[in-house]
Amino acid sequence: MNRSAIFSKKIFKYFGSAVFILIFFTLHTNISSFDKNETVSFVDLKNFVGDAICEIRYATPYNFTGKVVPGYGGNVARITKDAAIAMKEAREILRYVECVHLALNDKNNEEKIINISADIAKEVKNRSLDSDLNKNDIINLIKEKLYKETGNLLDFKSIDESYNIYTFKIFDAYRPVKAVKHFMKWAKSTDTSMSRTFYPSKSKNQVIEEGYVAKRSGHSRGSTVDLTLFNLVTGKDLDMGGPFDYFGEISNYDKNGKNVSETQQYNRTILRLVMEKSGFIPLECEWWHFTLKNEPYPNTYFDF
Repeated sequence: MNRSAIFSKKIFKYFGSAVFILIFFTLHTNISSFDKNETVSFVDLKNFVGDAICEIRYATPYNFTGKVVPGYGGNVARITKDAAIAMKEAREILRYVECVHLALNDKNNEEKIINISADIAKEVKNRSLDSDLNKNDIINLIKEKLYKETGNLLDFKSIDESYNIYTFKIFDAYRPVKAVKHFMKWAKSTDTSMSRTFYPSKSKNQVIEEGYVAKRSGHSRGSTVDLTLFNLVTGKDLDMGGPFDYFGEISNYDKNGKNVSETQQYNRTILRLVMEKSGFIPLECEWWHFTLKNEPYPNTYFDF
């Protein structure tokens, strides 16, 4: 074997493993920019949940940085198709929540409220496969199901007035890597113009140390959504006891509701259970934050 071949063999021996590790790491923690063909797996959430209210905060200056965040082109909630399908399921369950709550007359039984609501949503979907259901058909089905589950016979008007009164308000969905980098740049700056609104009791260092702002965000994988519940009758958000993106203890979800009122805790729990029932995982320190359990890109952080 000549000197050139021996040298090449040594190079491969010493550097081959390192190259393999580098490739493996890249494949499993990929930061990707989409081309036109790849973006088909990301969708506009409004195409799946048509009455969702979009209030994408980072597309406006009203956020903890005080400026429009790079990567946000407008008031559009982009999300993976898998997550959008799960959100559609969550919206269908939400449609029946107030009817069930009215029949049970019990705010301390949120899990039963969601389970019955999910059963009604499934029943409506199955019957719709065989024939078209109008609103009267659906209300009569709800009436029948509620009587069977609770023993309470609600009148048509009560069901009609409590049916489908909630939807979701979306604060954030897909977040490009460039936006996360902007957050870290903000963290190193001296700008505290929005501290009174979003982090009045913390320094910027604490905001980073406690994980409210991180170098890498699950939002960049495309299957995480920040949201609240919105009342279509009153035109207002449900009271959650604390605002979106508030960096403090009031944002923590506590099953005992030690920091919030009974109504605020009920609202938080209904949101949480609806999302969990539809396949999302909550984040304990942010009542508004949910990630699809079986997300399609668990190791890829997109930047398009």
